[in-house]
Amino acid sequence: MKPIPEESWLYYAMNHAFETLDQAGGKIFDVWMKLHDDLRTTAWATTAEAIPSAFVCLKAVHSDFRTGVVLAGNFGRDADTIGAVAGTILGAKYGVKNIPENWVAKTRFPTGTCLSFTKGIDIKDYAEKLAEIITK
Repeated sequence: MKPIPEESWLYYAMNHAFETLDQAGGKIFDVWMKLHDDLRTTAWATTAEAIPSAFVCLKAVHSDFRTGVVLAGNFGRDADTIGAVAGTILGAKYGVKNIPENWVAKTRFPTGTCLSFTKGIDIKDYAEKLAEIITK
């Protein structure tokens, strides 16, 4: 939380989400709709909604890649972003060897349907190159 400005809406939303989860004893399914409603923003698909949603999912479930991504990917309105944020963090934590092989195969080569510049790139290759930069 240190990098987030204390006077920001994001800081408030993250704290509120974590406190709500803590009050439920970490049982996210007991506060699923409360969190969903409380974190909702007036604009569709905003970072201010997706980031706290992803991180509260990660706080609740972070023991393995699959469970965390399935929870985050089904959490709220901007499920693709929430799932992508959680998946990125969990992927970095657990590595590709802990991601189901068929998931890697399905997402490794984007079709470029939504983002045309991604057509034909190898996501795994990009990830390995990023990892090399980080570990140097």
